[in-house]
Amino acid sequence: MNARSRTAALTGVALALAIVMTACGSTAKVGAPTASGPAAGASSVKPKPAAEVGTRANPATIGQVVTISQSGVPQWEVSLSAPNLDATAAVAAGNQFNEAAPAGMVYAQVTVNVKRLAEKAATPWIDLSVKFVSAAGTTHSTSDHMAVVAGSLTDLGEMYAPATAAGVVVVAIPVADAAAGTWTVSSMFGDPTFFKAV
Repeated sequence: MNARSRTAALTGVALALAIVMTACGSTAKVGAPTASGPAAGASSVKPKPAAEVGTRANPATIGQVVTISQSGVPQWEVSLSAPNLDATAAVAAGNQFNEAAPAGMVYAQVTVNVKRLAEKAATPWIDLSVKFVSAAGTTHSTSDHMAVVAGSLTDLGEMYAPATAAGVVVVAIPVADAAAGTWTVSSMFGDPTFFKAV
């Protein structure tokens, strides 16, 4: 083999080795990386479960019966009758000594229907607290401004199961967005149950 043939042969071997080494050291990359999530266009956000009925986010409706428990033991069934969100005139006429509602506020009136569930006797107005939470988030109760009305919840005495009764609660509430507020009913040591304002 002459020098020219030897050089050509060596060049061919070197070229072949370079191709083999390049092939062994390369990484294939085909298309874009495959996402492990859902297909394109599909939402990866799971729908939020609806809030429990009776919470501020999902208040119970007027007339809906809810159970008020204490330490996991059912105590009362409670529902609210259609309220009057501006009972100021009726409150004033009901008792001449009732305080006038402050500026920017009116008296609201709601009837609370109760049924005693627990065996031990209890008094509704002692066991239960009824308040109004405005659209702005402020809380208002019967003790803020005194107003005496006929058929008040405070007129009810001790009740044994399965006694039922009803009593009126009067609360001074802000005029602004009154219908967007909520009523709350709670036991002495329990979380409040929310009802729509109307």
